[in-house]
Amino acid sequence: MSGSISDPAMQRLAEMIANLGRVASHGASSSGTAPTATASGGPFYDASEAKRLRAQLDEAIAKQARELSLPPTKAQELPRAVLLAQFQQSRENSILLKQKELIYGPPQTRRTTYIGMAPEFSTKKLEDLKRISISDLMVRKRHKGSFLLCRVISITSHVVSINFAVEDPEGGATMLAVYHYPFTLDCSNEEGDVLFPINAVLAIREPWYQYTADGAVPMLRVDAVSDIVFMDTQHPLVKSISWSTSPATSHSPSTPGEWKDRGVSHFKRKQWLCAAIAFSEGLQLDPTHYLLLLNRAEVYLRLGWFNSAAHDAETVISMQLHDATLRRKAVVRAAKAYYALERYDTAMKLARTDPNDPDLKSIYSRSVQRVREATTGEYDWFGLHQATWLSIVRPEIASYTGPVQVKTSKKGLRGVFLTRAVKAGELLVLSKPIASCFTEDNPNMARETFIAHNLLTNVIGSRNDYAIIDITIQRMWDDPNLARTLQSMHAGDSLPTTEYNPTPSPAPPLSHPRVPCVDIDISRIEALCSLNSFDTVGGGDLERGPVTNTILQPAPALYDLPSFCNHSCIPSANRYFFGDILVLRASRNLKEGEEVTLNYCLSTLPYQERADLFKNKWKFVCKCNLCEADRADTQAERDARARIREMPDANSVSEARRRVIEVRSTYRDTPERRGCGRFRPHLCEAYQKLGTMYMKEINKEKGEVPEGLVRKSIEAFMDAMEAAGMVITDRSVRGKLRDYTSLPVDTTRPPPVLLETCVIAITQLVSAFMGIYEDDRAFKWMKTAVWLENLRNGGGSALFKDKYKERCAEWPV
Repeated sequence: MSGSISDPAMQRLAEMIANLGRVASHGASSSGTAPTATASGGPFYDASEAKRLRAQLDEAIAKQARELSLPPTKAQELPRAVLLAQFQQSRENSILLKQKELIYGPPQTRRTTYIGMAPEFSTKKLEDLKRISISDLMVRKRHKGSFLLCRVISITSHVVSINFAVEDPEGGATMLAVYHYPFTLDCSNEEGDVLFPINAVLAIREPWYQYTADGAVPMLRVDAVSDIVFMDTQHPLVKSISWSTSPATSHSPSTPGEWKDRGVSHFKRKQWLCAAIAFSEGLQLDPTHYLLLLNRAEVYLRLGWFNSAAHDAETVISMQLHDATLRRKAVVRAAKAYYALERYDTAMKLARTDPNDPDLKSIYSRSVQRVREATTGEYDWFGLHQATWLSIVRPEIASYTGPVQVKTSKKGLRGVFLTRAVKAGELLVLSKPIASCFTEDNPNMARETFIAHNLLTNVIGSRNDYAIIDITIQRMWDDPNLARTLQSMHAGDSLPTTEYNPTPSPAPPLSHPRVPCVDIDISRIEALCSLNSFDTVGGGDLERGPVTNTILQPAPALYDLPSFCNHSCIPSANRYFFGDILVLRASRNLKEGEEVTLNYCLSTLPYQERADLFKNKWKFVCKCNLCEADRADTQAERDARARIREMPDANSVSEARRRVIEVRSTYRDTPERRGCGRFRPHLCEAYQKLGTMYMKEINKEKGEVPEGLVRKSIEAFMDAMEAAGMVITDRSVRGKLRDYTSLPVDTTRPPPVLLETCVIAITQLVSAFMGIYEDDRAFKWMKTAVWLENLRNGGGSALFKDKYKERCAEWPV
């Protein structure tokens, strides 16, 4: 035979793909895994840059430890005039850069920040705190029991935090850096000036004072933005204060109409938070101003503060306005808010008030679909795939909770457990994220380098790793139910948790967009996002493996119920992503009461890497069957597997075969190893590479290719699948088929993980069968690939054909 499949063979192959119908019901499973634990960061860096960043992170960790070991001390204050001059110079530099941008185009920018600086937050009421002056502040100290009353005296600057100068009534001045303020990661200086206007009076609860990064200047740092309280000048704590300096000249609107006009101006520039503040200031002058309420409801929808949007719109509805247009706006905005809150019954009730309105009609039909999804767990999996495979999409879909519950095991560990028996592949959970972040969300992604050093995980992180913290804070700003959920999630051994209760309760609206509904526990949020977030890149497939010596750009997402799943390297459930939608399916038949586990990292990682990761990041020792089996091996056997895995790909069949033999010899027949069944992850990788090497040799042949090479490649790929845990019932390569209908594998025992590895092995195996005109065998194995992929995502042959169309096009040997 020749080195490539003939055109008739290609036509037969195309016909097979086209005729792939519904997969027979052989039992189902899915594949996938849990939160990735690989190094992550910004765009690709070479080894020297990665080394420099690692040194920078190590230095930051050492500096933090050193600072924590030193006692608080007094610091010399900068003169007020010097501070003001610094901020003025910063603004002038910013203007100059913008002018250059008009000539030379947008510049490349770089931002660096840190996660896990041991921030705290205050829960004390101002009335229970004692006022302190800037002259009393000590660096390296959180001033518990005190608050700082201060006034903004400068314009703002912005890199990661919003920075500005403040003064206290006694005339002392310092810089204040505010991190994680809602919607400010990419805000302009002008927006910063609106959010923290000159003359605004602030109270900083239990302030933290520290040196700037260069150690030269003291400054106030606020990570928990709920520690900042904007004070009304008529507040008793402010009214009785006399300031040693006169306020700067400024002009603010004085009527509701003027505030409305200012808010509309911000709205047109898509400065949603600034607009919400302006409308709220107007409502403080006239709480029944329906135009301000309607406008704020619309802005709250844009901000994702749906609870407060619904309250504003409902307030206008209750006014029973004569203007039909305004009544319609109120109903539509309320319905949109309830739909976003997943209160579909309320959304449908509002939509039924005018069934002919196109917006309300759409909300009604979508609500009906969401209710159906949430109650049945039935989804258009192929449609989800088409919408999310090649583009960044947050699908409009309802969450589903199947036969699972969060409870504490007999061992005292909290986890997710089954409430009834399930079959392999059964849908357990479809979860929408609390927060998600994609690289494409960054408006400056093409020209920005953003480094977020994570001191909690010792990882060089990316903008997304930092931004998801901001997004989580923005989500909980208006949602006390979410705040309670976050309080129940594990954020490290040092932070207590509460009981998990997913049932929401009625919540009041925001009193003002500057005032969150709860105090922000920033340490918890940072830890949750660092330890519990899932990486949604590439369908969330850990099988693709980490890229070493590079910095990857993750797409993290934080979920509630899936975050309660404990780890196992051979998990009882697997995951798959459609955009930022997380789907959990049973990896095998499970009994009522069994725990739903996920794997937090690649099962193919060497044992020591897995063990170190679990110990350093999550503080536990894995006792799954794979880890117990690896521990029962000798150190030399474990080292050999790790060494071979790190080798460059073999450049010959003989070298690839030698590696298979060596890896296979490290898997001794021990009681612990028998507990893993057929699963030998490193042997799976070695056989897969051997099969691929045979394929390369076949492709080199320009004339007739010896059938022996094809047979050996097929056998290698079958060996790889068996090492992944698959039970093959028909390993024949030639001869009459024993059965033309059933698949050549035991479908009651799917592989526990590495399903995509098996699918890819099968696509190569099918190519080999086609090359020797074993069409019937090729078709049976092709259907096996569809069955495996269906276990992962439920999309059947349609999803398989679309997802693997490029690989299928390359099937000829």
